Amino acid sequence: MEESTNLNAYSYIKQVRVVTFLLTLIVILGGVFAYSIWNQFCGNELLSCFSDPDGVKPVKYLFLSLLRPFTLLPSTVISIMGAESFVEINQPNYLAITMIVLGQVLSFVFVYAVAKIIGKKLVNPWLSNNLPQTLKFVRSQDWKITTATRLFPFIPFDFFSLLYGLLDFRFKQTLITTTIIATIESYILIQTMSTETSATISALSTTGIIFFSFVIPGLILEWLMRKRGSSLTTRLAAMKQEIMSELKLNNDIVKRNINVETKAPILLLYGFFSSRKSLSVLESLLKRRGYEVLSFNLGGMFNIFNTRGIIDTARFIDSKLKRQFERHNFQQVNIVAHSKGGLVAIWWLLKLGGHKHCNRLITMGTPYYGSKFTWLALVTPLGYYWKDVWQMRPGSRLLKIIAKFKIPNTLQIFCFHSNKDKVVTGKKAIYKSDDQDEKNISPVPMNHISHFEYLHKRDVAERIAIIIGKPEPKNT
Repeated sequence: MEESTNLNAYSYIKQVRVVTFLLTLIVILGGVFAYSIWNQFCGNELLSCFSDPDGVKPVKYLFLSLLRPFTLLPSTVISIMGAESFVEINQPNYLAITMIVLGQVLSFVFVYAVAKIIGKKLVNPWLSNNLPQTLKFVRSQDWKITTATRLFPFIPFDFFSLLYGLLDFRFKQTLITTTIIATIESYILIQTMSTETSATISALSTTGIIFFSFVIPGLILEWLMRKRGSSLTTRLAAMKQEIMSELKLNNDIVKRNINVETKAPILLLYGFFSSRKSLSVLESLLKRRGYEVLSFNLGGMFNIFNTRGIIDTARFIDSKLKRQFERHNFQQVNIVAHSKGGLVAIWWLLKLGGHKHCNRLITMGTPYYGSKFTWLALVTPLGYYWKDVWQMRPGSRLLKIIAKFKIPNTLQIFCFHSNKDKVVTGKKAIYKSDDQDEKNISPVPMNHISHFEYLHKRDVAERIAIIIGKPEPKNT
């Protein structure tokens, strides 16, 4: 009966069908949008904007430049259009260069601004908790990365501007670099397209400009920065060391303190697409308060990031803990779980019998009602691979089953929730069971805490210590 329920809680076939439908729908809608835009401004054919130099005026050109990323066309297309429309043979081409550069910059600013809003809420907090050295490296080298990536203007959409915003590149440095690269590219493009310039001269001109503009200054600057200990190679070494340390983590439980017989150890479970490193600050804070803390790698993507299905992860925890109970002669744990980790803990406790070994569960920002952000993965090819995002979508079958679990009288559940949490807002992080009253569930408001701040704020650790330190509930 249990195995049948587990199967009903998740269907990979249904996930594949829905993701395929969504991806197909996005491609169709994107094609219709692109066609309608170009049809509106260029007539029945896109080429008409190229063949009729008088058909594209400055304002119209800039508007098309703004919309171009969302028609999934590379920036090269709009640059060629600018060259065709504004170049005058045997005349200074200041207008053409200016319009092409303005078009590129306008596209960059718009995509960067949208991506930065998303990155500030999701990407940067995640990187800060999981790969801080990598984030530090990327930000310190933002203008170098911008320079390198801007040399590939044929990439569809404006993927690199999206990347700059998500990673919170410094706007001033990125804007200046984008403007310089766009100016050089527009000059090269105009020189290449000019009927008065031979192919040989254009090729030599292009090579010389790239060499003297990027290679030589780059080598000189890298040499100067190496003397200060902040060169690209130094940063890369730090990032490599951080990633390699993550790869070396295995699935063995790590004990952060000696066994204290008067206190059950605390098992920490991290959330979606996080690694065990995200728990390091919280582990340290709890250790200082005298608690034994257990954690282990939950596996997933690259065997580092937690992307396994919720049911599979709960079974994995069950097998690991059973071995630890036998090996270290203890039978009770307290669980502190962040985000998705709370759903894993609930499944282990109430479906796999884990409540026999646990009297207290503390969840922090757990999506008991799902999270709208799961759709960001489900509308990409990642939706085929990540089972957990399907299970955490609002209204999923698994969440409905979890809501019907009966909570034993011996188990107390404390739900940390916050209105500042933009991933799982407010009361959506409070567990409710349909089949009984809520005497076993205690909401704990932490409205000054954001989703990832649960993992490193001192007052969070203090509140956990107070709850864990309460007398054990009596069996009834």
